Amino acid sequence: MIHGAWHGSWAWDAVKPLLEKPGTRVLAPTLKGLAERQDENGPNVTLETHIAEVVALLDSEHLNNIVLVGHSYAGFVVTGVCDRRPERIAHVVYLDAFVPESGQKVYDYVKPAERVQQMRADTRNRGQGYRSFPPPAANWGLSGELMDYVNKRMTPHPAMTNEEPILLTRGGPCAVPRRTYIDCTQPAMPPFIETKARIKKDARWNYLSVSAGHEVSLTHPQLVADLLTNLS
Repeated sequence: MIHGAWHGSWAWDAVKPLLEKPGTRVLAPTLKGLAERQDENGPNVTLETHIAEVVALLDSEHLNNIVLVGHSYAGFVVTGVCDRRPERIAHVVYLDAFVPESGQKVYDYVKPAERVQQMRADTRNRGQGYRSFPPPAANWGLSGELMDYVNKRMTPHPAMTNEEPILLTRGGPCAVPRRTYIDCTQPAMPPFIETKARIKKDARWNYLSVSAGHEVSLTHPQLVADLLTNLS
């Protein structure tokens, strides 16, 4: 399970124990430059960095027949991993995530264009040229104690991951046997509207909608665990 931007493995803390049972191994790594690895952030941390380290995890742990899950930004990461190691993946699940096509980058999905300019300026002015700062957790529909928890846990994201186009040579998710998209609708997040419209009409995908917000692994962990259990 791969977390989204500004997050870490902590985003899966409530889901992971619900999935762990005899014969099932659950891995939720933190990507380089984030959470407990924030000291590793720098201008050399790119989308390729994140894809390569997940590929290396699959290879070093000899993982096969896996269910690979990506949330939000991690849609870019798991897309790259599917393209590199389709033979190790039985099913890829996009949890309210980007599903990029070859040549696209994260900033292609950020609208309006003025928002991209603001994010780049903030990275230059406050982020030493390589840190992208998180928005308030309230933007994802969170409130109260959970909002405060997420605001405290989020860390700057490696900004270079937003600038690098993904390059696919084997079809990304379509190189693996099964693919599912889980659309979180309450509220729906604007950056994913284009992706959802494209995937929903593609017969090669299993498309599910759930009445939960973007941070569904935190707000509805049992729902996420049940969905993943039923899909696997």
